[in-house]
Amino acid sequence: MLSTLLRNVRTLQPYTLNLTASLLPKRSHSSGGNPSPRLQEVGILEKPLEGQLYQTGQCVFNKALAYRGVVIMSWKANVVDSSHTSGLKTVDYYQVLLDQRDVLNDRLIEATPKEPWPRGRFLLAGIDHVCHDELLPYTPSGGFLPIVNVNARRLFKRNENDRARLIPKAALTDWRTQHLPWLTSGQVNMETTREALRVTATCFYTGRHRLVHRWRCSLRVDNISPDDSYLLQGHEWDVFSPSGRRHVVKGVNLPGNRTVLSPEARAVQHTFYLDITAPLALTWGFFIVSKQPHTEMFRCKIPAFPLESVLRSAVVDDLVKNT
Repeated sequence: MLSTLLRNVRTLQPYTLNLTASLLPKRSHSSGGNPSPRLQEVGILEKPLEGQLYQTGQCVFNKALAYRGVVIMSWKANVVDSSHTSGLKTVDYYQVLLDQRDVLNDRLIEATPKEPWPRGRFLLAGIDHVCHDELLPYTPSGGFLPIVNVNARRLFKRNENDRARLIPKAALTDWRTQHLPWLTSGQVNMETTREALRVTATCFYTGRHRLVHRWRCSLRVDNISPDDSYLLQGHEWDVFSPSGRRHVVKGVNLPGNRTVLSPEARAVQHTFYLDITAPLALTWGFFIVSKQPHTEMFRCKIPAFPLESVLRSAVVDDLVKNT
């Protein structure tokens, strides 16, 4: 896995990366068999930035979820870890356009809404949000554009003077300005268990159509144990409005379908959409987990977090000022 390679590289020096065939597009063969494993050079790592932000167009690796991407924008998120007493902290986060060749496994799943949204709001394919410390800048090798995404050519053009930093087109600026309030989240919620599992929940309010409010939600589970492996066997998750009404969540695939979190593959993330008729709701739940080799199952708590439809104007104003 690419994540294994990234953990072992020395990022303070130029370093040629190899990407396993399992993360590349599958090729057809006349024999009908599976393609043989192979390695392919994808680029050279650069020194990670400290104390400054990556700019729009920067080519990056996500070292936790093992994908290539390019930065769309940054924002400051409030991170709350309910298992610690240190309180609220502010962390730099990014929206990243994914290389869709790297989203061919069950570790990073992005669902699409069941119903179309007017004017295509937020339906830009292959976007993820990621904190600053999980990004590694790199200079890609080969190709007209180093990222494969259906929107890449519409939003970026090649930088003839610096392959590591693409040039954003006017279409990206227009799209980002139009959707700015829905590209940020005021709060990232975390819960860390005694069994060294960390669950992160992030939610983006994407607006209302008639009586339906829509949120784009992400649940991620990380194994932070140096040696242990865990099996996610299921989940229970509920959404309630303040009136006490329970909202049935249909068609949402969360982590928990026999997924193994090991030292070699530590993270799994599912992003999905929630459509409910209330402007405010609360969520909570848990994953059903067992330690490997198979032991008694236990509950891994999903942090409770609100679904808020009212945008915080101060957050949006600050983003406009710094974009």
